[in-house]
Amino acid sequence: MIGNKFINKLIQENGLTQEKISEKSGVKQQTISRLKIGQSKSPSFETARKLSIAFDVDIAEIYK
Repeated sequence: MIGNKFINKLIQENGLTQEKISEKSGVKQQTISRLKIGQSKSPSFETARKLSIAFDVDIAEIYK
């Protein structure tokens, strides 16, 4: 789910906004936006770590 696939899945399956994802994970909304539109192809390890903790998924799931 490299970056944008993971973010889009959170939005579609959980009805979350980019703002809510940012608030819950501590990742800047600008970073979430870049991942969502594919401007950033793969999140940094720190971003992936924050997302994995906030959404209780294995970090490897974010990079699939």
